[in-house]
Amino acid sequence: MVNCPLSIMNYRPLLLCCLLASFLLPVAAQRIAVLSDLHLLAPELIQPGAAIDRVDNTDMKMVRQSDDLATSITDTLLAVHPNLVLISGDLTYNGERASHLRLLQHLQRLHEAGIAVCVVPGNHDLLNPHARSFFGDQAMEADYLSPKDFPSLYDPLVTVPSVTVPEGSSPLLRDSLSLSYAASPLPSLVILGIDSNRYGDNLLRRRGDERDEYHTDGYLRPETLRWLCDRATEATKAGKLVIAVMHHHLVEHFDGESVLLPQYITPDSETTAAALATAGVRVVFTGHLHITDAVTSPSASSTDPSVTITDISTGSASTYPFPLRFGTIDKEGKLTIETCFLHPSDKLVADGRSQIEKGVNAIALMVARRAWDRFGKQLTNVAGMLALLGSETRLPSNSQELAQLMTREMYSAILHCLIAVTSGNEPEYAPNLETELREAAVRALTSVLPSVAADTAQEIIENLWPRVQPLIVSVLKDINRADTNDESRTDDHQLVISLKP
Repeated sequence: MVNCPLSIMNYRPLLLCCLLASFLLPVAAQRIAVLSDLHLLAPELIQPGAAIDRVDNTDMKMVRQSDDLATSITDTLLAVHPNLVLISGDLTYNGERASHLRLLQHLQRLHEAGIAVCVVPGNHDLLNPHARSFFGDQAMEADYLSPKDFPSLYDPLVTVPSVTVPEGSSPLLRDSLSLSYAASPLPSLVILGIDSNRYGDNLLRRRGDERDEYHTDGYLRPETLRWLCDRATEATKAGKLVIAVMHHHLVEHFDGESVLLPQYITPDSETTAAALATAGVRVVFTGHLHITDAVTSPSASSTDPSVTITDISTGSASTYPFPLRFGTIDKEGKLTIETCFLHPSDKLVADGRSQIEKGVNAIALMVARRAWDRFGKQLTNVAGMLALLGSETRLPSNSQELAQLMTREMYSAILHCLIAVTSGNEPEYAPNLETELREAAVRALTSVLPSVAADTAQEIIENLWPRVQPLIVSVLKDINRADTNDESRTDDHQLVISLKP
């Protein structure tokens, strides 16, 4: 077991613990590392100026410093030296060819050290019309990577010389309809790399399409799902363990994710999760939403409650607090997961925290736009009615004003929620977040309706709160499928899961 207590936030203690653990592990144990959403932007695509400054002012990711973070991550992995590294997509900032080639340099350092690497693409990585370089005041088009070029770059990293491949067999088989694959990077272990992206539907004017169009949501063809289940069934029948890795979530990480944030979870997720679980897959590593969270699906069997799959989402490696997961697979097929947070340098940690703080404005604007699309008309009608009644109102009249209201009155609460969900185990990190959100909502209400007394505003919020409380409980108290027979809470940081069906 990799001994990585949750309090470890420093690079050197992390290495000492992991190195000590490596001497205590049983000979048959295999060690893995998992990370996600590096969003690396190649240094040669960046020159100082207003263009990259605009990115820094609107993004929670450390885009400018992403290559420095990749170097720090690689150094850490070389010191810990797991047998296998899994990366669950969004390898690059926006699919720039140069960024892929730069990431490949980092990953080849691992491969040359005898560490196998399995990656899957994310929605940012292929046929991306937003591939850019940032030079001075200008953001200019950069070469993008096509799906046909992806395997030739990353497939050679899957096996290392220490792994013997039986004569006449291939260490990696790819689905004919996608970039999904089944790989054998370690003895007795099969990795299902699941390509859940819609880059094939992207449009790029530079290649002759009528417009640029970019898809963040996921998709899995029924034929590809059958192919993956067949590979999992073959592996389990051969006595091998199976781990899946994909970009989009497979199981809802909070109640209502498929409705509120459908672009972050695979369509027909319950059916897909049940099919993979029935085929013998017990764990899938995911990313995309940049949260550190774990959730276990309901059983896919009415007679066997163990037929579940645990979706372990890892936060962005380019975003504070820089999560990394380490796992050990023992000779009995038990996977033990520990979660750590990289400490690349005091400056990068401080800059990462500052980047999250700047990102609150971008998050508020995104939420405000969606809320305005849904409720803006009703809010405008309410403002008109109150004006006719002679009540003083300062209700926002557009999504920009709504975002400004949120950041003015709810900034601290939003920031603490963001850090909590990116860190994981929210109740332990910030036990009073629900109270903080309520108080912020009261402040916002009295700000837009100054004629309403504070105690009346409190009463209004209390009456409205039950409508949003199920979502709040699921996200901030880390409870899934609350008040049902399938209610569960899965530890976001430390997990022990049997990989044997």
